[in-house]
Amino acid sequence: MAKQKGPLYLQGTIDDLTFYKMHGTHLVRKKTSLNKERVSTDPAFANSRKSSSVFAVAAAIASQVYRSLPKAKRKKGLTGRLTGKANTLLHQGKNNDAIIAELKKSAGGA
Repeated sequence: MAKQKGPLYLQGTIDDLTFYKMHGTHLVRKKTSLNKERVSTDPAFANSRKSSSVFAVAAAIASQVYRSLPKAKRKKGLTGRLTGKANTLLHQGKNNDAIIAELKKSAGGA
């Protein structure tokens, strides 16, 4: 990423350059070639699509477990940790019931 210099700072895209501000610094980079259509259909992204669908299942399982916990046990960030653990267990080939049981155990729920 190149830094923008000068009295005028741009934001947006002109031709194949994207101008933006991040953490108080004005930057410029080349426009990406990726778009929704390519990610959705290109065989090069097949593994990304598969991982994304597994993660969606993990998030649903984690949400179910989180909602079943008593309010006193629900803490900020717990859903994310539960989702990560569920994702790992799904990739290991565990079934949903085993994952739910393990997440409840690790979260301190019933």
